[in-house]
Amino acid sequence: MNFKSLVSKIEHTHTVLHKQAIKAININLTLRNYFIGLYIVEYEQLGDDRAQYGKKLLFKLSESINSKGFSETNLKLYRQFYLAYPELISVIQNSDSPDINQIRQTASDEFKTRKHWTNKIIYRTL
Repeated sequence: MNFKSLVSKIEHTHTVLHKQAIKAININLTLRNYFIGLYIVEYEQLGDDRAQYGKKLLFKLSESINSKGFSETNLKLYRQFYLAYPELISVIQNSDSPDINQIRQTASDEFKTRKHWTNKIIYRTL
């Protein structure tokens, strides 16, 4: 192996694995956002404080969670994301492959094959 070949192999390895890392991060952030939305909706609809629905829940959550990315606006978006794609979890669970990192159709394409749905929100992570 010469120096030029070494540089080429390192650059290629970096490029391929960097793209895979970004894809994995996007998948995991999408799942995180979905589950946060699910938890909020479940709490609002079935929680002990059901009477508190609409009474600054998202504001209180944003003030209580000590991590970036949990502003009141983001929490609303997480909830909207879940409400727009309530069957996302069944698409994941019913997948032919247990490997979530495998390249697949977008969730919206998979929903079109399962049943009619409307696109209520366009949501993009990162």
